[in-house]
Amino acid sequence: MKRTKNNLITIIILGIVVASFMIGVIAVTSFRNVTDENNQEILLHYCKENTQTMNKRFSEVETLVNTLSDYYLEELETPDALKDEKFLLSYTEESGKLAYSIIQNNESIVASYLRFNPAITNPTAGFFISRDAKSSTPVYKEITDLSKYDSSDIQNVGWYHIPVQKGEAVWLEPYDNPNNGIYMISYVKPLYIGDTLIGVFGIDLDYDTICNEVGSISLYESGYAILIDNNGKVLHSGNHNPVIPTDAVNMIIDENEDYVYSSYTQSQQIYTTISHKLRNGEYLVLIVPEREIYNTRNQMIFTIILIAIAVSTMVILILTGMINRVMNATRIDKLTGAKNRNAYLEKIDNIENSIHSKNNFSFAILVFDINGLKFVNDTIGHTEGDKLIINSYKAIKSKFPGVDVFRIGGDEFVIFIEKRTAAIAEKLVTEFRDTMAQKYHNYCKNSNEATVSCGYALYNSETDASCEDTFKRADRDMYADKERFYEANPQLKRRL
Repeated sequence: MKRTKNNLITIIILGIVVASFMIGVIAVTSFRNVTDENNQEILLHYCKENTQTMNKRFSEVETLVNTLSDYYLEELETPDALKDEKFLLSYTEESGKLAYSIIQNNESIVASYLRFNPAITNPTAGFFISRDAKSSTPVYKEITDLSKYDSSDIQNVGWYHIPVQKGEAVWLEPYDNPNNGIYMISYVKPLYIGDTLIGVFGIDLDYDTICNEVGSISLYESGYAILIDNNGKVLHSGNHNPVIPTDAVNMIIDENEDYVYSSYTQSQQIYTTISHKLRNGEYLVLIVPEREIYNTRNQMIFTIILIAIAVSTMVILILTGMINRVMNATRIDKLTGAKNRNAYLEKIDNIENSIHSKNNFSFAILVFDINGLKFVNDTIGHTEGDKLIINSYKAIKSKFPGVDVFRIGGDEFVIFIEKRTAAIAEKLVTEFRDTMAQKYHNYCKNSNEATVSCGYALYNSETDASCEDTFKRADRDMYADKERFYEANPQLKRRL
């Protein structure tokens, strides 16, 4: 063990020296050789970081809409139930309470609505709960009469008809809501029972809040972010006025790429962009003057950190692999290649932990003992005895190829079978015994012909206090099987 410890210390020291040397060389080289690839990685980092932040907000809304929609549908047995005015009133009231609490507890959500199919109910059935521009307290607002507007009137009733026409949940384009005076963006999902449309449920976000988030994005000295729709129309650019050529816009909205790099010239200055499509269908575009990218070499610190992490990880992996190999050498039986007693004791500890920490944990123990090993050692020699041990291990392994075999004594092996039914383990044991029984009468003709007795026991939580109790039952079962061997070979003295 001392030698092993010294080897581990030497490996660790060498690993640290090599890693430090490599990091130093890469750092110097990186600072002296700023490349386009490095710059793109920096921009990619900014873009990923900000898109993840924004998408998290959109994802939370989608989750809320899907969760509440499922709940509303579970509470409604059939579409015809909505035709009962008393039920409709109660159902709407209870549904509204849940939506109200969602708005009240989420500052980023400004409104929520559930509107029913006017073909089933009256055209004003449902609720619309919203904050307004003057107060943060949500209130029940006046409901739009769907019968007064044509389905093509996107401004007034697009929030209802667009998701219905598409037949799926959608993010709507930003719009001014006259009912609350808020510029908002909605995620709306049509509700169906079978093929019958029940209505729609949606949640609104304050789009100005999203725009403010975009406006707060800055990179390098004067880099900024904008939002464009899938037609290339600029939805928000803050105090900036970018004039992006059509060819650059077409690259930005290319859905075949996750993160798109492009460039364009404005006022005799070259700008570099990176863009990514958000969950709501819009595109976040980061715009940076190209000269700032090359002048800001300190940004290479980010690249160096990434490289250092990568190198450290590589060193750790190498060290871990070497340590594992060293440690595994102490857990393998040199004669057979089976797991040795050290590994067996570790396995016992793991089994005991699982017994106490997992519900309904199940395992079986199989105990094997080589028949007539001492007879072979005494009459033919220990070299032939070793061959018998190796052949016995191979016989066990061939029947149980998917599990570890532990050699816990000179002629004794153990197998653990976990998460399998007793029938499977017992069937394998029966087949193994049958195979061994066929060799009994030929045993004396070939001393290397391995015959192995086998015992089996399945852990019983009601009778077994520990793994040892299960082992004892398997051991007794193995001795019963060994009796059959000696009955077939009376010429062999018992336990010689």
